[in-house]
Amino acid sequence: MSIVCAWKGGDDVVSITSGSYIGFYGTAFNQSIPLNNYNGITVITNKLGTVNNGSLPNAKYTSPGYGIFTNVTHGTISGSIDSIFANTGVDMTLHIQITSGSASRLSSVNLIAFSGNDVSTSPTDATVVGFESGSASWTLMDGLANPLALTPHPAASTTHDYYASVSVAPKVKGATTNIVFALQADWL
Repeated sequence: MSIVCAWKGGDDVVSITSGSYIGFYGTAFNQSIPLNNYNGITVITNKLGTVNNGSLPNAKYTSPGYGIFTNVTHGTISGSIDSIFANTGVDMTLHIQITSGSASRLSSVNLIAFSGNDVSTSPTDATVVGFESGSASWTLMDGLANPLALTPHPAASTTHDYYASVSVAPKVKGATTNIVFALQADWL
C-alpha cells in the first residue's frame, strides 16, 4: 500500500512542497517575534528563512481558548477557537491530507513538534502550541511526550483530512530555533 501525506495551508491556497520550511515571524516577513509573544505571520520559506514563498493562514495564541487568526479569505479575526470557525479548515495553519491506495482507518493520530532528529526531544528555545479544528483549547506541543492528538478516523477511507493550527513563541531573546513537525498514526 502506498501512503502519501500532503501538507498545505488550511485554506488550500499554498502547498508546502518537499524541501520547503514553515517560517514563523513577528508582524512582517523576516521580522523577529518579540520575547514572550507569539507569531504574527506564518509563511512557506527556505531552510534559512530568507525567501517568502507564500503566506499560510496564521494563528496567534492569546490565551488557552482564544487566538487571533489571519488569512486571505477572512482577513483578521479574533475570538474563541471552538466557535469562531464552525469546524472549517479555511482559517487553520495546516491542512494535512493522508491518502492511501486502499481504504484504511486511522487511530492514535498525533502531530508532534520536536527539535533535532529525536521525536522525544522538546523544542528548544521556543514554546509551540496547537489545536485541531473543532477543539476548545490550545495544546502545548512538547515532543513525543505531549503531541497534539488529532481525531481518529475509524471509518475506512482512502483519504483522511486534518486541519490544525500552530503558534510559536521564543523563550530566549535572539534565538533562531528549528522546530520539526512529524505526523504519527496507527493504520488499521
